[in-house]
Amino acid sequence: NDRKRTSVYPEPEQHITFNDVKIHASNGKSDVAVVTYGTGVLQALAVPGVDVVEVYCLSQIATQLTETVGKYKKVIFADPCKVGNGPLAHLAVELQNRGKLPAEWKCISGPKVYHPLGQDLSNANAVTSTFLTTDDIIKAL
Repeated sequence: NDRKRTSVYPEPEQHITFNDVKIHASNGKSDVAVVTYGTGVLQALAVPGVDVVEVYCLSQIATQLTETVGKYKKVIFADPCKVGNGPLAHLAVELQNRGKLPAEWKCISGPKVYHPLGQDLSNANAVTSTFLTTDDIIKAL
């Protein structure tokens, strides 16, 4: 996959509002969207054939998110936070209550671990069992 996350900071007179999202299109013809934020964007960009919807505001539903998710056949909310701690599940439920989600959608997140910072990051197996990974997103498809 040759998509790379590139961030262009707005000029000082420009700004991003709470109603904005950024869509990283895979090929412009995907019927699957991965809604995520933060490090989840990096993981989702490595998944071939999906559009990545980067959410900036996590405390309310962005107008652009409401307008965007209904255009897809399937939506995956990939929350980099641990199970039960992430904000995307709340957004997904609210979008479902508003009738804005397609019939097929699900939420995934990083697994719960005893240590809040996870396991030893020098161990490759620990990383895949501690944090939300690209493979987790692919399995959710």
